[in-house]
Amino acid sequence: MELQISFAVGGQRIYGMLHLPSAAPAPGVALCHGFTGNRIESHRLFVKAARDFAAHGLAALRFDFRGSGESEGDFREMTVAREIEDALGALHFLASRREVDPGRLGLLGLSMGGCVSACVAGRSRQVKALVLWAAAAHPKRALEAHFPGFALPETEFVDYGANPVGRAFLEDLRTVEPLEEVEKFRGPALIVHGDQDLAVPVSDAEDFRQALGGWPEASSGSPREPPGEPAQREQQVSHLRLPVAENLSPGADAVGIPFRLPRQASPPEAGKPYHSIRRTIKPSCSPRGLSRN
Repeated sequence: MELQISFAVGGQRIYGMLHLPSAAPAPGVALCHGFTGNRIESHRLFVKAARDFAAHGLAALRFDFRGSGESEGDFREMTVAREIEDALGALHFLASRREVDPGRLGLLGLSMGGCVSACVAGRSRQVKALVLWAAAAHPKRALEAHFPGFALPETEFVDYGANPVGRAFLEDLRTVEPLEEVEKFRGPALIVHGDQDLAVPVSDAEDFRQALGGWPEASSGSPREPPGEPAQREQQVSHLRLPVAENLSPGADAVGIPFRLPRQASPPEAGKPYHSIRRTIKPSCSPRGLSRN
């Protein structure tokens, strides 16, 4: 079942789509879209993802941040702080639904939505599992790349692909620290990133892995054998390989996401799928989105 929904944050309506599985109460996950994106996302990525979550027994809420998509508000008012408020509002909305188990909520963020999700996960105990999908770890670095020395324009907004980006957003980027925020998160997390991503470098995924407790890499970039026996190593990184379904819906088939897994001590043979806790994920970057295998 798919329901058009809305909820209020800061006196403005946020619009979205709630995907419900057949069984209730179900665990729930809120999907946070990227910068200048919306609840559909490119290639209908969020539509496919939400429907696949529902097919595997999770309620999925995809919504437009204020100023984006169909939600109320002006895009030039958008800041990371406001989107954090919106994501918290989405979690509260999910928790209020009788079809959703309020004790089993997850958060998935794509690109800048991943930056937002990392901050929310570090602040809210409602978040029991986290997915960072091509998440931006260094908003301050991205800002300086466009404005060296943080010399911001004097205008109230700048044009970005016909989107009016407000000065408040640019100023906000200087204070956002998603890596520091996500260090406070103690639940399982899944890091999703394509190694040919041109918008957010895959090194951001490595930085998030470090913030979440992953073992370090050798300076050459090749895998370094982590300390301890294999079973101990598996325990150390298991939270990075658990999908939302694994934590929120015990015993259910896990939902797989095409992604670049954290480095393993022994890389799989060419053409072989990567293995993780209780599931197999093929090393694909297809825009199809989520799949069972």
